Amino acid sequence: MTWLGASRGTWQAFVDQGLGSDLVPVVCDLELSISAGSSLRAIDAKTPSAINDQDEVYGIAGWTDRKATEHEIAAWSSDLRLGIGVVCRQVMAFDIDIDDPAEAEAAADWLQDQIVSLTGSRAAVRSRCNSPRALLIVRCSEPMSKEVIPTSWGQLEFLADRQFFVAAGTHKSGAKQGVSG
Repeated sequence: MTWLGASRGTWQAFVDQGLGSDLVPVVCDLELSISAGSSLRAIDAKTPSAINDQDEVYGIAGWTDRKATEHEIAAWSSDLRLGIGVVCRQVMAFDIDIDDPAEAEAAADWLQDQIVSLTGSRAAVRSRCNSPRALLIVRCSEPMSKEVIPTSWGQLEFLADRQFFVAAGTHKSGAKQGVSG
């Protein structure tokens, strides 16, 4: 089996950070078939989804409100085709969808400066090797609303309460993505 998802150790690292209940799987194997009973229309490696007993993909209904159990995480972390998604409850994220490397770096540096001035520490960064796009992950103690921040580099999106981001796995481009810091 090809290792497209996140390792058991990576799943455990998110659990150790207290995020276990906020985790959802993301199918990273684009070659699988979608279950006939699923409302999922495409496997895109960025939608909350899982694999049934027939090796078919289905979307996870109600993912914004569900809380993962230890049993589910144990099952998901044993399937190397599943990446890790995080529902924003305890952590939020700044999505830097800027394709110019210099502008993406400038935006990330500016955001990190803002985050450090407010929290005293740098945000964790989710990235992949084939793109300057990045996601800065910050812990938040209160629910917040989604915001779009216009900048000279482009729009930055703040993913907030009950939104979702992929933290680890294989992007649809084929590049591994993961969190550092």
